[in-house]
Amino acid sequence: MSGSTTQDAKHRALAEGRGDGLLHTYLVEAGAGTGKTSVLITRLLSLVRDGYHLPRIVAITFTEKAAGELRARLRGALEEELRKGREGVEGERLEAALHEIDRAHIGTIHGFCSDILRERPVEAGVDPDFGMADELRQVFLFEDVWETWVRKEFAEELPPAVAEAHALGYGLSRIQKLARRLVSFRDLLDLVPEPVEAGSADAYIEAVREEAEAFTELARTECSDRSDSAVGAIHTFAEQARALDHVPEEVRVAFAVREVKPAPPKNRGRKGNWTEGVLQDLRDRAASLKEQRDEIAADLAHNAAVELLNWLRGYVAAYEEAKSRLGVLDFDDLLIKARDVIRDNDEVREYFKNTFDRILVDEFQDTDPLQCEIVFFLAEKCGGKARDWRDVELEPGRLFLVGDPKQSIYRFRRADIEIYEEAKRHVGGEALLELVENFRTRPPIIDAVNAVFEGTMVPPEGDRRYQPDYAPLIAHREIDGKGPGVVILTPGEAFEKGTKTPVVREAEAASVAAFIARVRDEGSLRVYDRGLETWRPVELRDVAILFHSMTGLDIYEQALTDFGLEYRIAGGKKFYARREVKELATVLAAVENPHDEAAVVGALRSPFFGASDEDILLHRWRADSLNYLTDPAVEGDPPSIVDSFELLRRLHADRNSAGPARLLTSLFDETKVLELFLMKPSGEQRHANLLKVIELAEALERSEALSFGGFVRWLKDVSQLTPEEAESPLSEEGDDFVRVLTIHKSKGLEFPVTILADVGRLSTRTERIIVDRADERLEFGVSETGTGLATRGYRDLVEFEKARRDAEFLRLLYVGMTRARDTVVIPWFVADGGRPGPWFLDQLAPLLERAGEPVPVLPGIGSSSAAGAAGSVIAFDTNELDIERKRRRPIRLK
Repeated sequence: MSGSTTQDAKHRALAEGRGDGLLHTYLVEAGAGTGKTSVLITRLLSLVRDGYHLPRIVAITFTEKAAGELRARLRGALEEELRKGREGVEGERLEAALHEIDRAHIGTIHGFCSDILRERPVEAGVDPDFGMADELRQVFLFEDVWETWVRKEFAEELPPAVAEAHALGYGLSRIQKLARRLVSFRDLLDLVPEPVEAGSADAYIEAVREEAEAFTELARTECSDRSDSAVGAIHTFAEQARALDHVPEEVRVAFAVREVKPAPPKNRGRKGNWTEGVLQDLRDRAASLKEQRDEIAADLAHNAAVELLNWLRGYVAAYEEAKSRLGVLDFDDLLIKARDVIRDNDEVREYFKNTFDRILVDEFQDTDPLQCEIVFFLAEKCGGKARDWRDVELEPGRLFLVGDPKQSIYRFRRADIEIYEEAKRHVGGEALLELVENFRTRPPIIDAVNAVFEGTMVPPEGDRRYQPDYAPLIAHREIDGKGPGVVILTPGEAFEKGTKTPVVREAEAASVAAFIARVRDEGSLRVYDRGLETWRPVELRDVAILFHSMTGLDIYEQALTDFGLEYRIAGGKKFYARREVKELATVLAAVENPHDEAAVVGALRSPFFGASDEDILLHRWRADSLNYLTDPAVEGDPPSIVDSFELLRRLHADRNSAGPARLLTSLFDETKVLELFLMKPSGEQRHANLLKVIELAEALERSEALSFGGFVRWLKDVSQLTPEEAESPLSEEGDDFVRVLTIHKSKGLEFPVTILADVGRLSTRTERIIVDRADERLEFGVSETGTGLATRGYRDLVEFEKARRDAEFLRLLYVGMTRARDTVVIPWFVADGGRPGPWFLDQLAPLLERAGEPVPVLPGIGSSSAAGAAGSVIAFDTNELDIERKRRRPIRLK
C-alpha cells in the first residue's frame, strides 16, 4: 500500500469533521472506492465528541442494508474508541452515544419520513396507526383496484379515451401499465398539458376531395403513359377520398387523417411521361396536403393522449381511496405527505428543525426531488419560511451531503441528476469537497477507467446539467506487477454482419463460462485476499457477472450450468421469470381452469408431472379433450396421465377451501418436485425459490382476502408488474458460487473479479412519461412521429430524453467497471464483423486499442516474475478455451 497521506487529505479532513469541518455545510463528491462510509462514520464520531447527541442526528442512507451496516460500523467505532481508554468529557460522550445508538435516526429516507408522519399524523392528514403497502402488497392492490375500476368504467360503454387510444394502437394492457406508472407521478399530474384546438379538419377534408378530383383530371390529360406509377398512386388517393363520403361522420376525421394518403409522393412517376412541370406541381401539392394532415394528426394525437391521462386520474383517485380505506400508505406516500406537511406547515417545520441538529445524507446523487425538498427544508435556518426549497437559507453545518454524480443510475426511480446539480449550486462552490483517491481497485484498472471516461463524461453544452464533469480517480493501492487489470475476451472469428443476437449471446456466454472454469481449475487468475494479506488462486465466490439489464440472462444461466459452475442470481424481476416459477404458474393456471388447454398441456409437460408429448397427444386423440374434469384418463393412458389427471382433479376441488399456500404445499408433497430439483444442477436454488412462492402466498393471505384465482392471476402477471423480488436467499456470502446481478444491484458492492456481460447490446427504449422540471411539464407518448398517441411536447422532449438516457448509460458503465478490485473482464462479442457499433463498446474502444493482438494465455496474472510484462489491458483469444467441454450433470448427488 502507498503512504497514509492521501491526495485529497485536506478535503477528507474537513468531511470527517476535523478542524472547523463541523461548522460548515458540505457536499462531498466521493468517487468510487474512496471510502465515503468511513468518512461518514468518522464525522459522526466527531459530532459525538463535540457534544451532539445521536438521537438529534439524522443519517439517511439509500437502503435498509446500508443503514444496518452504518449502524453496526458506528457501534464498532464507538466501542473501539472506548477500548482506547477515553476519559473525561470525551469518554462520557462516547459512552452516552453507545447507549443511545438504538435511538439514532439511521435509516432510509422512507423510514425517516414514516417517523415524521407518525409523530405529527394530524397535521399530515394520515391515520396515526397507518400500515405500509410494501411492494408485494402494492402490486396486488394495483391489480385489484384496476379490475374494479375498469369494470365500473366499462359498465355502460367504452370510454372515449380508451376507444381513441385503441384506434391509435394502444390497447388496454398497455393502458394498464401506463396507469400504474402514472400512480408514481401522482404528485405531478397538475403538469399534464391542456388540450389544443385542432386544425380545421373539415377544411382539410374538403381540400382532399378537391385535390383528388383535380389530380385525377391532370393524370388523364397531362400524362402520356397510363402505366406511370404516379398515375396508380393518384387513383388510389382518389378512391380513398371518395370513400370519405361513405364513412360514418363520427370517424370521418380519423379516417381522413390516418387512412387517406395524398399522392403522388416524390419517388413516384417519370417526368418524361408528363407535360413539363405538371408532375412536380402534383408532388408539391401532395406534400402540402401531407403537412396539413400531419399537423391535424399531431393535434388529434395530443388531445387523445391528454384525454387518456385525464381519464386515468380516476384510477389514481380509486387507488388513493383504496389505500385510505385499508389504512395504508405506499412508499411514495411517505415522501409526498412528509414533504407537504414540512413545506406547508410552519409550526411542524420549526418543530423538526429544533428536534434535529444535524442531517447527513448518503448517496445523494440518487435522491429524487421530493427527498431533496425534505432535507433542505429541515436544514433551513430557524425562523425561515421558504415555500420553495431553492429559496431556503441553510443553517451553517446542519446539512452534510455525500454523493457521486458519476454513479447516478436510478432515473427509473425518479432520481434526477439535474436536481443534484441544482442542489450543488445552492450549497455553493466553497461547500464542495472532492474525494478521488480509490482504496478498492488495482492501479491498472484505475488507469483503464480514467482512459475510458476522461473526455467522454463531460457536461453537455447549454444550461442542462444531466452529466457531470469526470473527476479522475487516483489509485491508493501500489502497482503490484500482478498482470493486467482488464482482460478483453475476443471471439476466435468475427461474426458476420447480420448474425442474430441470440447466436452472439450464446457464443459470449459459453466463452465466459469456459473462461471462469479454466482460471478456476488452473489457478491462472489470482486475487488479493485481504484476510490472508496475500494473493491466491481465484474461486467462484470471487467472481461477479454484471448485466446492464437481465435480458439474455437465461442464455448465461444455461452456459454456467453446462460447465458445472454454481451461481446465484441477486435481485431483480427475474425471480418471477425463473423457469421453475413460470412452470409453477402454469400448473396453478391449469388447477384453476381445466378448460385452459394450453395451461393443462404446459402443466403435464412440466417437471411437476413429467408427461411426454407423445402421451399427451395420444390422450388428446383418444379422449378428444384435455379437460381433466369432464374427460378423465381413458383406457390405454400411461400412469403419467392417469396420476396427473387425478391430482389435478383433487387440487381443483380443494383450491378455494385450502387457500394458495396450503394448496402449494400439497402440490409439492404429491409431486415430489422439491426432491427432484435437489438432484439437478443449481437445484438448491430452484428448491428454495419454490419454497419462497409459498412464503409469498402466505404474506399475501395475511394482508389480503386472497382467493386462489386471484393468486394465480397475480403470479402469472407479476413478472411484468412488480418492481423487484430477490431470489430466495440460500447461501452465506462466503459460499463458493458465481454471483449474477445487475449493475444497479451491485451499487455499493465490490468483487475481486467483475465480468461485464452483454455489453454489445443496449436497450434504446424511450420513456413513455417524460418530466421536464425546468419547464414544469409532464409529457406522454408512444410515438415520436406525431401519427400515434403522444402529446405535442413529448416529441419535443424525445431527443433530450435520449441524451439523458445515454448519459446515464455512461454512468452505468462507470459503476460496473469500478466494482472490481483486481480484474475486470469484458467479453467483446458483437455482430457486424466485429465493428464496435453498440454503444457500450463504443465507449470501451480505447481499451481494445490498448490491448493489442489477442494472446493465448493470461500473461503475468498472479505471477511476480512477469510483473508489468502484459500492460494494464490484454485481449484474450477465446479460441484457446475448451468451449465444447461441457460437463452436463443431469443428476447431482451431494
